[in-house]
Amino acid sequence: MFKYHHLWELIFLLLTTVVCWKYALHLHSQSLLDVQSNSTNIHSPLLNDAVRTFGTSQITDQCENMFHFVQVTDLHVSRYSKVGGLAHLKVFLKNELPLIAPDLVLCTGDLTDAKSSHTLTSIQHREEWVAYHSALDNSSVLLRQDSRFWWDQRGNHDCWNIPAFKSSENMYRTLSAVQKEGYAFELKKDFGTYSFIALDGCPETGAGRPLNFFGYFDTKDMDFLATSLIKSIHGNHNHTFGMSHYPTGTTLFGKTSDGIGFWQLSHHFSIWFCGHLHKLAGGLGETMYAYQDNSMLELELGDLKTHGLFRIIVVDHDLISFVDLPIDSPKIPLGKNQNFEFNRAPIVLITNPKDARFIIPGREPTYLIKTSTHIRVMIWSLKKIKKVTTFIDDHLFESPARYNGIGNPWSSIQSLDEQEPNLPLYVIKWNPLDYNDDLDHVLTVVAEDEFGLKANHTVKFRFDGQRITDMEAGPGGFIISIPFGLVFKDLFLLFYVVVTVIFLLIPKLFVLMTDMVDTYQFWKNQTSKMLISIDQNSQLYNRMLFPSVRQRLQHRWNDFKFTMVGSFLRFCELSRKKDIFYPLYLFSLYITVGPWFIGDFVPNSDFEGKRYGWLMTYGIWFDDGRWEPVLDTWVFAWYGLLYALFPLTFYLSFCVTKPTLLYAASNIRVTSPIHTRWYSKLIVGFALVYHLLDTVSYSIFYGYQATLLSPGKTWISLWAIYKLWHLSFDPKLPSVVVKVEKSQ
Repeated sequence: MFKYHHLWELIFLLLTTVVCWKYALHLHSQSLLDVQSNSTNIHSPLLNDAVRTFGTSQITDQCENMFHFVQVTDLHVSRYSKVGGLAHLKVFLKNELPLIAPDLVLCTGDLTDAKSSHTLTSIQHREEWVAYHSALDNSSVLLRQDSRFWWDQRGNHDCWNIPAFKSSENMYRTLSAVQKEGYAFELKKDFGTYSFIALDGCPETGAGRPLNFFGYFDTKDMDFLATSLIKSIHGNHNHTFGMSHYPTGTTLFGKTSDGIGFWQLSHHFSIWFCGHLHKLAGGLGETMYAYQDNSMLELELGDLKTHGLFRIIVVDHDLISFVDLPIDSPKIPLGKNQNFEFNRAPIVLITNPKDARFIIPGREPTYLIKTSTHIRVMIWSLKKIKKVTTFIDDHLFESPARYNGIGNPWSSIQSLDEQEPNLPLYVIKWNPLDYNDDLDHVLTVVAEDEFGLKANHTVKFRFDGQRITDMEAGPGGFIISIPFGLVFKDLFLLFYVVVTVIFLLIPKLFVLMTDMVDTYQFWKNQTSKMLISIDQNSQLYNRMLFPSVRQRLQHRWNDFKFTMVGSFLRFCELSRKKDIFYPLYLFSLYITVGPWFIGDFVPNSDFEGKRYGWLMTYGIWFDDGRWEPVLDTWVFAWYGLLYALFPLTFYLSFCVTKPTLLYAASNIRVTSPIHTRWYSKLIVGFALVYHLLDTVSYSIFYGYQATLLSPGKTWISLWAIYKLWHLSFDPKLPSVVVKVEKSQ
């Protein structure tokens, strides 16, 4: 007999699902309005291949056609930290910078730490910004090269609790060197022009921590990038360098007004300089280099804050070489006001031959290496260099090295009358044709000063212009090549489909359709018989001493079949419990259309509508109607599915299913189901306590309303506690029924 009430329930379920998912797509598109262009008419010279023509100047022993610059990142000048940070910055400015004497310095973000005294929350401290500005001012770097020496930009710490760039809370606007949101500049030399483009990936409205880790480039940023690149292309600039605090893997990329994406523009960059990841943890990020889109070299630099790192980049006949190294100090991290004698070992950097692991296809004249007359090495040293030793393929290279550089270290960083860069070039005569065999070769140069301090640099080279694909970057190279934002979006969608569609919707549709024609009970009985039969066969197999290969394969198949069919039966039984199914399913729909919680994201906001916001899956929606499509919210939503809805749904499916439907009477799981055992309950108890503490913790970050007005965390957690407690004492609980039946 056809049951119409099941039909009406089916229509309600499908209609509700379609409406919610359609509105979810609308919200997602709205959240990306500021980063996505709707233009489909794309005609731009930027889409053409970035093919450059190079000069034919031979690489000789002359100190010409070369310059160098330095990168630092993640300074984290802190009001509360007793080590690193400001101490490392002062050592770098006082000791390292005068020795290297570069043309300019790139400082790629996180200038200050902006954490509270207990480090849990964030706040912009004027004392930190004053300390940063004073360090620059006292060292006179703000005046060098006509105030075109120190180029800094914001990081995520610098935009925590910032309602807008023009806000008085944004002290980068007044106490940094550049004070601009994004900028581009040129370095002009007798032998060419070099472009530097800095993009600010900070959100327009910067929420407080922790939901402010990822950055994004909106249409305004992308238009600025495109305009700067067009100028570089028309000017036939030798190299174009990009810089941002955020690695590309932690950035959401918008499009230009005419619909061009970042990766369509990236082949115009030679190198993308960034920071942000602090070498990760456990040594995973010791070396974070990668070729993005198989053309742009991305170089993430570890922090100056804790690790004391900086990078020297040399452009020699348009061949780019670099070395990352820590500041010289008795220990790292260094304590505040700790005095010591600067006694650095020499810094060695080979510029010719170019390291083939870092060749930038189409952007460098690698053919010049084959016709070069000398190996070229930069050696910065406090003391006189006593000896330079060269090894090629572990064999001593007899040709002597001689100094042919120009310039000297600055006597101090404050000596503004000393502006010329220090290019300590050492040259070693060689015949490159001796190694022109299409094989990889290893060159090592060791420098020793008059006090016996030694340092070395090693490169791998070849003469066919081919890149050595193994950059030896380890796990860091793999990690930096991952587009984390897209990965977390995909993970959210994957778990959402598993929980909402596979665990809940499909079983419910099956139950409704079979209930309409009154066949569900028959299917359930037949399925139960099959599962019990498989379980009996499995028990027989476990008693076999030497099962045959065929029996083993059959057992594996039966195990898989039991798991799949048994799980589906459990979810079908769950879907019949309306007091459990509908809260779970409606919650899974809700998180696509409603806020997880409402919070005080920018407590000190001096802009109306820029303080309170709704944390949605697709970003943060503020009271002024503007979306901030930060990728952090996708991580938050995925985390909510992975650690809350996914395990809760799975566990409840066990709670509502009689063990006798799946197992033979002889199976211990009939009298002692897994979900009723003490360790299962202990795990569930710990999970519930964790989720309660997690919900409360957000009141620390984003105010009490983040806990009270939190359907996505607090409300669902309280419902889960109530339901699990209720099931534990429900006389209709399947495990209780089994025990009662056995006692009778």
